[in-house]
Amino acid sequence: MNLQQMITPLLTSYQTVAEKQKSSFINAIPPDLCIETDTEALSTLMSSLLYIVARCSKDSAITVDAGAHGDLAMLTIKDNCNTNNYGVLHEFQHVKLLSKKIDGLLDINRGKTETTISLSFINNADRQVVKELRRA
Repeated sequence: MNLQQMITPLLTSYQTVAEKQKSSFINAIPPDLCIETDTEALSTLMSSLLYIVARCSKDSAITVDAGAHGDLAMLTIKDNCNTNNYGVLHEFQHVKLLSKKIDGLLDINRGKTETTISLSFINNADRQVVKELRRA
């Protein structure tokens, strides 16, 4: 699945929410980046996450980027506003649970000038093999 093609409509759908907060999205995902995962679960997770970020940002440029290295993919959302409260939101806890559906790990790092949300997950069509290796 082409990740940029999946994320672009989500960013478009939440642009109005971001604009109400005087914020905007920047899609920095490489146009040729393809990943192999549960696309329905990833889309649901990203939709929830982008909505939370759009709603909580203030006067911000929100950059969405991604990369893949072997069997690992990572999506990052950088919000140049550090006055948000993602970590305490009930919805964010729900998104953390959603990340488990793709064997993902969701992390928030709040710096002095920006907040970065990172989602790393297995980039592999045969995820069952990876799960079995983890158990061994």
